[in-house]
Amino acid sequence: MFYRLKVRLSQWLFRRWERLMWPTLPGRATAQADIYWLSQIAWLTRCLHIATELRVADHLVQGAKSIDELARLVEADESYLYRVLRLLAAFEIFAINEQRQVSLTPRADCLRGDSPQSLRDWILHGAQVEWELASALPRAVKAGRPADQILWNQGYWDFLKDHPALQSQFIAGMDRWNDAHVRELLLAFDFTSYRRVVDVGGGRGALIIGILQHH
Repeated sequence: MFYRLKVRLSQWLFRRWERLMWPTLPGRATAQADIYWLSQIAWLTRCLHIATELRVADHLVQGAKSIDELARLVEADESYLYRVLRLLAAFEIFAINEQRQVSLTPRADCLRGDSPQSLRDWILHGAQVEWELASALPRAVKAGRPADQILWNQGYWDFLKDHPALQSQFIAGMDRWNDAHVRELLLAFDFTSYRRVVDVGGGRGALIIGILQHH
């Protein structure tokens, strides 16, 4: 009974989150509730970072695992890992049943390293670099200087150039993210009437290559 109540509360929380993220839906929450949830987003983001860093999703490819087995596999404390995954499960990132078995969901599948929809590199880059930049934002606002200059005394792209591993991680994350967007864009937009298309800052040219192959 208590577990079913927790599940219902988690589902209610997720519906509230959807109303916040997509304001056009009916039943919009109050302004105070909106601000409250916005102030708590960092906890969700950080739990997403942790689950990705621990490769939780990769250990669930063959099927559900109990929380104690999963904790042993990722070398984490069972109780604390369970708390992290419960929060993520409230947003349909992983599923947890009454036997405390954890399984993949379509959203959790995006955390796998070998998934076609993988955002693993993008999330890990955010955990290491963007989170650090965000921590310097208060100083940036007061000083009137970019956060990257405050932290590293150089721009973001120069920083990545000096850290090849982070640069590779960023590029890999962008490639996966771009692949999905290029497919959607090519289905939604007809480029045949244009003789010249320029993709400024196009990375490895995924958009241009996609347009040429599609047309």
